[in-house]
Amino acid sequence: MCQAVYKLNSCSIIMKTLQFHIIFGLIVLLYKPGCAFEEIKNKSQAVEYLSAFGYLETALQYNPKLAHKLTNKVYRNALIEFQIFLDIPPTGILDKETLKALNTQRCGCIDRFYRVKQDRFKRYVRLPDGWRLTNLNYKISRYPTRELNQIQTDTEIKRAFDQWSAVTPLKFNQVENGLVHINIAFRAHDHGDINPFDGKLGVFAHTLTPSRDNVHFDDSEIWTTGTKKGTNLYQVALHEFGHMLGLDHTRVKFAVMRPVYPGYHPSAKLKNDDIEGIQELYGENNVMDSYEKQISKRHTSNQNNSVDNFNNRHCKVFNIDTIFISNSGEIYMFKDDSFWKWTRIGLAEPYPKLISDKWIGLPNNIDAAFIHKNGQTYFFKGSKYWRFTDTSIDKGFPREITFDFIGIPNNIDSAMSFNNKIYFFKGEKYWVYDPTKKPSVSNEYPRPLSDWKSVPASIDAVFSSNDNIITFVKNDLYYIFDATTSSVQTQDLSLYLKDLKCKFN
Repeated sequence: MCQAVYKLNSCSIIMKTLQFHIIFGLIVLLYKPGCAFEEIKNKSQAVEYLSAFGYLETALQYNPKLAHKLTNKVYRNALIEFQIFLDIPPTGILDKETLKALNTQRCGCIDRFYRVKQDRFKRYVRLPDGWRLTNLNYKISRYPTRELNQIQTDTEIKRAFDQWSAVTPLKFNQVENGLVHINIAFRAHDHGDINPFDGKLGVFAHTLTPSRDNVHFDDSEIWTTGTKKGTNLYQVALHEFGHMLGLDHTRVKFAVMRPVYPGYHPSAKLKNDDIEGIQELYGENNVMDSYEKQISKRHTSNQNNSVDNFNNRHCKVFNIDTIFISNSGEIYMFKDDSFWKWTRIGLAEPYPKLISDKWIGLPNNIDAAFIHKNGQTYFFKGSKYWRFTDTSIDKGFPREITFDFIGIPNNIDSAMSFNNKIYFFKGEKYWVYDPTKKPSVSNEYPRPLSDWKSVPASIDAVFSSNDNIITFVKNDLYYIFDATTSSVQTQDLSLYLKDLKCKFN
């Protein structure tokens, strides 16, 4: 990550800090940083940061000088909340990794909106205010004073807007005169909006809420394009325009709306988390030229005939890799590099999608997947497994199956979480892993798959939608096992997955 030093320095004459200002019903943090940066090294400096970005709900938000009244418990909880938000081990102490995050260049908007309920997180957060127009004019009223020229700046700003317009009905037009909806300016230090910038590094930009017109970039930064040096204008603009359109910060790793600067990435683009959030506000972009339709055929489908547009490769060879059901009842089916999602009303649109677009870091052709009672999703392939929280890969993964699931073989066929235990299937055998016992796998395993009556060997997938019914899948058939009666019913898979009209071979 691009390192920065951050401090709400106590050049205290201008430290009327941490005021909360209500704009159209939204809380926006307005603070007066100091004259220069100092690297965060101690608790008092960390407290100022945590206050500035919404992690402390005390009078400290309004007056950081009251830090001496802050209890260790409140401070530790705030620090843990920050660590969780940035996917750092929640130690509650200023360890090396936490200090690195605190000193990383970032957006000036607060991180507080992401919390919906205590200790629960959404994959993305949208603000209640948004544009009521789809055709928006923008003007760059003040350009950076060094490094990038006007043409380069115009190009990078347009690139960022194009990313958002590609996935929504919104269109952005650069103008010099006339009606302007979005005013973009490169400003330094105190620039008239009671939210001064803090010099080089630290906070690089801030944005007012939708239907306001200001997006400000800190002119003290070295704005660049196509290089690891300085701060990449396109990437920061992409993030700030998300705020301007109504999205808030997200904790999803690699998403554009994550608050900290990830460093220069030559192929940076919107991630699934960003796209789902913005389309929740404005809908999808349904106007694409014929070339774009051809290129994105695998990701789009006709609303009236959703599955008939599936790529022939997927329809003709439909031995799936695995299936799992989310906690909200959505069915996810995987094959090769793609996945499909069914809701209670049928196939979600548009599918299939690439696995790599939703679960960054997950390989293709996975063997098995399930969601455990802890809400985390486990994926298995070969000798390794991956654990995801929402769509973010957990730190330290992938890991070896035999290291964490002692007694379970590699290259499994499928797996499921059932009655607080994990069932693994391979060939004609199965294993039950009970995390509450030592050893977790009893010496009576593996057992023959014949325990499950007429369920065939080498299944493709297994999952359970309640405490009594288990569904096994192989090729074009699914087998419903009723645990109360130990009976099995066999059906065509397309009857289970509503709208699936592919022919299985």
